[in-house]
Amino acid sequence: MESTKAELRAHIRSARRAHGRTPADAAAMTEHVMDIEVIQAACAEHAVVACYASRPEEPDTTLLRQALHAAG
Repeated sequence: MESTKAELRAHIRSARRAHGRTPADAAAMTEHVMDIEVIQAACAEHAVVACYASRPEEPDTTLLRQALHAAG
């Protein structure tokens, strides 16, 4: 059973690395988030909007953080 669990974890890690890691994925995520009405309102009011700095194995949030900063 332990080897099956390890295999499953390895498979999940591999799938995570393969998903959402392209520049096009980051751009699409940024566009989607910046189109959310509550995000637009918060930016217009210069409210604090939290966004995490992604780790290498996660989808890149650099463009999103830059867009949020530029929007206020």
